[in-house]
Amino acid sequence: MDDLIRQGAAAFKAGDLETARNLLTEAVNQFPDDERAWGWMYNVSTDDEERIHCLKQMLRINPQNEKAQSMLMGLESQTQNPSAADSESLSSQ
Repeated sequence: MDDLIRQGAAAFKAGDLETARNLLTEAVNQFPDDERAWGWMYNVSTDDEERIHCLKQMLRINPQNEKAQSMLMGLESQTQNPSAADSESLSSQ
């Protein structure tokens, strides 16, 4: 599991989003209860609906994740009001 996440994160940092997305999709499919995998998956998500899903999964696993809570609130308000806020990165997860 850590290998998929580590490789996906490295691909993301190298700018290879397609490879990162493939690796991280595999990670969340194999290990749906891994908060880090969902955090990295958020970073390679292609739309707000997918980002919201990733944040909700992170909060399902760890309801105390304040960064995910804050980002979810911001993203949900942004989808209701498109000019609201810029999206953030969860790469520190």
